Amino acid sequence: MCRSLVALAVALCCIGANTKPMSNMVALVGSWSCTTTSSFGSGHSTIVYRRLPGTDALGFSESSPQYAGSGYLGYDENVGRFFSVTADADDGSSHALGTLLPSGMLSLTGSASYGGRASPFRETLGLTDPKHLHDRSEMMKNAKWTLLDDAVCVRS
Repeated sequence: MCRSLVALAVALCCIGANTKPMSNMVALVGSWSCTTTSSFGSGHSTIVYRRLPGTDALGFSESSPQYAGSGYLGYDENVGRFFSVTADADDGSSHALGTLLPSGMLSLTGSASYGGRASPFRETLGLTDPKHLHDRSEMMKNAKWTLLDDAVCVRS
């Protein structure tokens, strides 16, 4: 699978086509140093994306002085949608399905629970250019979208 993703990435680079949905997310693989605005306040975090051999998914972990969490991001060909599942050290979890926007960003919607009952959740994730990642997530609280995290990251 890893060889096929590499071959696909090379083919996409050379022909400019987008033939397999997860190929858009392979560029996330690596370490990212982020400036983050979150419900905890401003700070810095690190996100690491890695390939999961034999799957069409990436594993990821995020850490900062205020937060530690991990999850999976992938594409389910059976349902034709991207998926994301996360869990953190503070009893938080989320699950979402999504599609690619024309900009190349991934738009996910689902449900999240952070120390309470589940509420609607949305996230926009992707590269703004090859060296910059933007990841913004929000959760519905009291009938209003509330910022969970807005990270602007640089490849490290």
